[in-house]
Amino acid sequence: MNLFSGGAKQPASAPSPGIDEARARVDELRRSTRLRRRATGMLAAGSAPTAARQVTGN
Repeated sequence: MNLFSGGAKQPASAPSPGIDEARARVDELRRSTRLRRRATGMLAAGSAPTAARQVTGN
């Protein structure tokens, strides 16, 4: 017994990106991730020592 009238309609999907577009997206994501990691490393390298390190002398 079908409680819903009519058949299931498929929603119109967006066209899949081309190979070049997908490759450009991946490259951009990698570049931004690299920049973010570099910035995080620079901040961590210049940070002040923690209280535990000062107390224990490590």
